[in-house]
Amino acid sequence: MRAPRRQGMMRGRRISSCNPEEHVKIVYRAENIIDAHLVRNALAQEGIVAFVSGEYLTGALGELPALDLVAIMVAEHDVERAVFIARSVDAALREERGRHADPAGAPLPAF
Repeated sequence: MRAPRRQGMMRGRRISSCNPEEHVKIVYRAENIIDAHLVRNALAQEGIVAFVSGEYLTGALGELPALDLVAIMVAEHDVERAVFIARSVDAALREERGRHADPAGAPLPAF
């Protein structure tokens, strides 16, 4: 028997909580935990419950780049909306990074 899905309100938007027996899907793989949390927060603003997976694995690698360790996961019923939102946030992040790169394409140092 599955537990009923609870719903509530968040700033006038309907939110659904994940049923413990419901499957979750990865909708976004982040370059870093900051990007992951930006996407998760954008999803939360739209009433989608999202989880950051692999968040604590990046610290184990030190300064080495951690590829494909951090992901955003949502319930199956939210996948379609979540993918659209995640892609929008990712496009904005890439555009912003492009503005802060030198003409040769290398990122400028942050001070």
